Amino acid sequence: MLTSMQIYRDIINYMFKSKGSLGLTLKQRLKSTSIELSTDQWDLLELIISILEPFYSATKVLSNRSYPTIGSALYIIRGLEEYLQKEENNPLLNSLKTLVFIKFRHYMFGGMAQFNTFKLYGYFDPIGFWVLTKTEKGSIEKELAVIYKKEFESLSLTSLSSSSTSLDSRETTKLSNIDKVWQGFLKITNKDLQTEVVTTKTSIQHEIKLYHKLATKL
Repeated sequence: MLTSMQIYRDIINYMFKSKGSLGLTLKQRLKSTSIELSTDQWDLLELIISILEPFYSATKVLSNRSYPTIGSALYIIRGLEEYLQKEENNPLLNSLKTLVFIKFRHYMFGGMAQFNTFKLYGYFDPIGFWVLTKTEKGSIEKELAVIYKKEFESLSLTSLSSSSTSLDSRETTKLSNIDKVWQGFLKITNKDLQTEVVTTKTSIQHEIKLYHKLATKL
């Protein structure tokens, strides 16, 4: 609607100036005068349109029939964030941007736990990965290492539990403590627990580095 008003600005202004010759009643003329836009108001309207235009474009992208990936959504959010923070030569435009940015942050980043989850999944999309800061990537990678370690330990203990059922019942009774069973398994396979933990960390770090290389190439 705002864009339509801007397109037909000359026609609208002409109608206001010609209200005396349009056969309007006194009440209608007074009403028309009360809603007539001044030059400053038209200029303000232009600034509002320029601020909202990127949001309109973003809405069209996110409303596409082929739904965008979470990485694309993260890219758009970051693009809007940067646009609103960019300083312009017009002080009034900067003030309007600041007002919009306050609301934008409230609705986009108000629930940080939810947005952090959003970034976590966006990390695995090269488009989303590209707009994450170095600090954000580091935080996500630490979280992934923790998740990986938990999954690794869970799988190891499950495998260990299955193997223990095939042992002699007398030995199984003696190794009732999971730590002793774990140490026994490592001793039989000539491995060290400390070495295994380091190897696991190195493995996930290697995967992350590999992903970094691949994601930045796209």
